[in-house]
Amino acid sequence: MKKVITILITFVLVLSLTACGASRSDEAARRAQDLLTVEPWSRSGLIDRLQQDGFSNMDAVKAVDSLGADWTQQAARYAGDLIGKNFFISYEEIEASLRLAGFGPEEIAYVMSAAEG
Repeated sequence: MKKVITILITFVLVLSLTACGASRSDEAARRAQDLLTVEPWSRSGLIDRLQQDGFSNMDAVKAVDSLGADWTQQAARYAGDLIGKNFFISYEEIEASLRLAGFGPEEIAYVMSAAEG
């Protein structure tokens, strides 16, 4: 009987821990979506921000990847915000800002080719 009770208690604890992990990942995904709604982010920048907010790397990566965000679109939004705040910003400054924000070469190339065209 003791063995059955021990097994049941272990099972309940495992389920509880699993549920806590899922809710933390869900919470990270909600936070990531909220952040993307307010302003543009790169994938790596958003992961870093979630970690600064106290989420584990695993929860942050899982949350960001679950969004299905278009990172090229985020880079274009980011560049648009830069131009809106500083009309006389140079192409080089836009490119450097995108790089510092964590956007990858493909996103930067897309934005720069759109800016030139």
